Amino acid sequence: MKKTNYDVFLETVKKIFIGCQFHHENILREVKPTILSTSDLIRFIDEPKNPYEIYLKQLPESFKRAVRSELYRADTGWITRGKDERKVLHYIHEGQSYLVPFLSNAAVGIDTSDLSESKIIVIAFYDNYVAAIQYFENHLHIPRSKNPVEFKWNKLDPKFRQVVHDSIDIILKISCNAIFVMNTNFINKLGKMNANIFINMIDGCFTGYTLHPVQNLHFRKELRRRLFTLADNTPSHCDSDLPLRPERVVRLLVRVLSKYNDEPQPCTPLYAPLTSEESEPIQVSDLLAGVINSKISDEENPPYPFSPLLYNTKKLSKKYRKKGVFVKAYYWLR
Repeated sequence: MKKTNYDVFLETVKKIFIGCQFHHENILREVKPTILSTSDLIRFIDEPKNPYEIYLKQLPESFKRAVRSELYRADTGWITRGKDERKVLHYIHEGQSYLVPFLSNAAVGIDTSDLSESKIIVIAFYDNYVAAIQYFENHLHIPRSKNPVEFKWNKLDPKFRQVVHDSIDIILKISCNAIFVMNTNFINKLGKMNANIFINMIDGCFTGYTLHPVQNLHFRKELRRRLFTLADNTPSHCDSDLPLRPERVVRLLVRVLSKYNDEPQPCTPLYAPLTSEESEPIQVSDLLAGVINSKISDEENPPYPFSPLLYNTKKLSKKYRKKGVFVKAYYWLR
């Protein structure tokens, strides 16, 4: 079947992101993995300076004519269609427009990172986590650790940690719908974390502040609803470094997010029984947790690009508050 111009568009976005080889003027050329800019896709390239520009210049003339009118067309344009079909993800970075392919289904990745006196819990709601894996490996050239083979922040050299740190904005935009982060010293102060403590930690991020000018009742209900929609009936991968069993963490998380008017609603927690070396969502969350750890350690408040999420301290009992227990929360939405 003959390719349509839309097919060429999808193929180009994917090949540019993954990297590809092609023949041009009887020479085998290679495009290194990169992220396609929409401006490059529609601009006129007179004298290409590299394989990336050569590849774009040699695309079919019918495609180059069509892309200028079809890319941004309202409702039926290629970007809109690609997003609706989960073929293309479109994002803005530093005022420029970019496209990456969808390479995976949705998943939740939960991991932690230890500060000197507290623990960071990262809950990431991915819609394209394989794009992050590809970006680490083929764009940033981040090495996997050995024994076991996986992306692991604690085993990265400082120079590679800095590379991931500096790329956090792009990593989130190409892989995540949302991220919810808690920084707490519950375990450090009490030496434990049971189910009730975990429930109240989460619940405190979505209750209280009824009349706050920004994070009021409506805001907190909508944020909870959005995160629940992303977590319900979605495979959730959880590392085993919390005091609760991973499957228990997943069940409690989805159940608390399901609450409406303080009552849990019907929900379907899906636990993916994989270790960190087997789970790419956990590995992405591990690197994200490492970046957040370094930002908080450097007293970056809130840690860019996250926003603070006010915590309802009434969810902490007086005896815990007297012991200096705290929960600080942050969130990011695409």
